[in-house]
Formats: sequence, structure tokens, C-alpha cells
Amino acid sequence: MRNIYTKVEVVNLSNYRLIDQYFCSIDLFQVSFAKIVLMWQIYPMKLKRENIPASQESFFKVSTHDRSNPCQVLWHYHPECELVYIPAGNGRRQVGHHMSQYTNGDLVLIGPHIPHLNFHYQAQSDFEEIIIQFSKETLLSSLCLFPEFAAVVRWLNKLQTGIAFGEETRKQLDKKLRSLLTMAPLDKTLSMLKLLHTLSTATDGFLLDSPVKLPHYQYYDGERINKVYGYIQAHYQQPMDMAAVVALTGLSQAAFCRFFRKMTNMRFTDFVNEYRINKACQLLMEGCPVMQAAYTSGFNAISHFNVSFRKKMQITPTAYRNKWVSEQERKAQSFQGVSIN
Repeated sequence: MRNIYTKVEVVNLSNYRLIDQYFCSIDLFQVSFAKIVLMWQIYPMKLKRENIPASQESFFKVSTHDRSNPCQVLWHYHPECELVYIPAGNGRRQVGHHMSQYTNGDLVLIGPHIPHLNFHYQAQSDFEEIIIQFSKETLLSSLCLFPEFAAVVRWLNKLQTGIAFGEETRKQLDKKLRSLLTMAPLDKTLSMLKLLHTLSTATDGFLLDSPVKLPHYQYYDGERINKVYGYIQAHYQQPMDMAAVVALTGLSQAAFCRFFRKMTNMRFTDFVNEYRINKACQLLMEGCPVMQAAYTSGFNAISHFNVSFRKKMQITPTAYRNKWVSEQERKAQSFQGVSIN
């Protein structure tokens, strides 16, 4: 079945308010991360710096959000590290230019200056999140004085992108994370240090690849990179016109290459290739045939797609698709077996 019947939401990204919603039949092959792509085209999603006020009682700030109190900042970055805990539910995470789907909750540690989309956006069920934010530099300057924290210091120093933790670690830390919301300052600080130690020794974490760092972010840099992102998003299904991209920034080609590398830590061609693979992942997760996913995401040769996909994802496109289709079928069967009284 190629078409699905679904709800389409039109959202104003400036204030996160629903403008309209309606039901319609859409072509499954054209979904590909539909809401974010659609909303970006209607209301360009600009990267914003979030200013996080320092806590007066601890080295970190703890906050909580749900559907009645969502985070108002969408695509953003900040100099602080951020630990995001979602106890349950399904949704999509976008950290840097890594895009993937989480199921049954999520626990992600995001490094400083890494652009990310808030986890409430596109959540597929009742939503709750606990957010912990702290200055990596401030914390390390204190921890390095104590040899007992040497392993944690080394671990934090290596944090350049995002780390997602598995179900075992999430279950282990659930009560500890929730208790941070009500603890006294000293108990909260001690608990947080133990929590960081647990994360540093966890064996079920995996990197959300390809850091997109903004080491010297200026307003005009943001405007330039947004233009480049916009062009990629509008033209990723076609061969990239490098001259047209460079012209958007007002730089020479050599200066553009340096600028793009500074902003993303990647070459432009590598970034586009990874963007296309991420698009293909979204299609494959939705059950799209491999060949259709390859061409729809901008690859003009199936052999190139297969090699690039396996290099990036460490799995073949077919195996990746089968994994997600089987998971969705399993969840559907589980749901059918639940009785609602």
C-alpha cells in the first residue's frame, strides 16, 4: 500500500502554535521526515542560541517539560552540555545533522555548541522530559582537582557530539533523575556527580555521529549557514550546484570551503551525502523500498547508495528497513493485544 491516511499539522515555528490541522491521504514515498521538511519550507527554521541562566544553588540547572509546558525553543544550540531524559514514548531526535527515531523513551547527552531540535517536536505520544544543563568548562575546572574524578574528566573531555544511552542505563537512572527535581542543593550536587560517573561507565551508549560545532558563531555566520542549509533542503534530490551554493554566501569558493568546515567540521560534499543518507533512513523506517529510498533521497546510482549507506550506518539498507518494519509490526501486534477498560 503506497498511500496512507494521516493528520497533517501546520505549526507556526516562531511561537509553536498550531495554525491548522486536517486529515488527508498522502503518498508514503513523499513523506520523508514530512513535518520538519514541510514546516521548514513554510516557516524557515532558524538556528537560535539559547541563553541559559546560571543556577544560584548548583553547578547545573534542572527543568521539566510536558505537553502543557513545552520547550519554546526549537532548532537551537548553547555553550552548555545538556542531558535530556524522556521516560517513555516515541519520537525523533535531531542532534547536529544526525536524525533518528527513539522508541520507549530516550536518554541523550549533548555536547556544547551542538545544534539540536527540541525533543518535544514530533513526539508521538504523551510527552514528559527532564533536562539537565551544565557548563562543561566550569565542571571540569573543579573535577580536575580531584583524582577520584579522573575517569569522568577524560570522558567529558571527549564529548564532542551527542551520546544516546540504552534502556538499561535509562532504567538504572530513572529514579535518580526524577529525584533531582526535589532534592536539596547539596544532595542534588552529590547525586549529579554520581549520575555522571554512571554515564561515563555505561556500556550501552552510542555516538550520534558528525558533530556540528559553532565555535565562533556570529549573526552573519548564522545567516550564511541557514541559506546553505535551506539550499540543501530544497535541492538534495538533485545534483548539487556548488557555484549556486557558494553564491548564496557571498564568499569565494576557497573561503566558502573554509567557512563550511568551520561551521560543521565536515566538507560540503560529505555533509550533503550524510544528509541524503539521513533522508533515506527516514524513508526506510516508514517502509519505503530500498531503491525508491535511494533515488528519492538524491542518490543517482543504487550501488553508490548501498556503499555510502553501509559505510555510514554499519548496516545494509535492506537490513535497516527490515529492522524497522519488524519493530513496527511487533508494536502493532502488542497494541492489538491490549484491552482498554
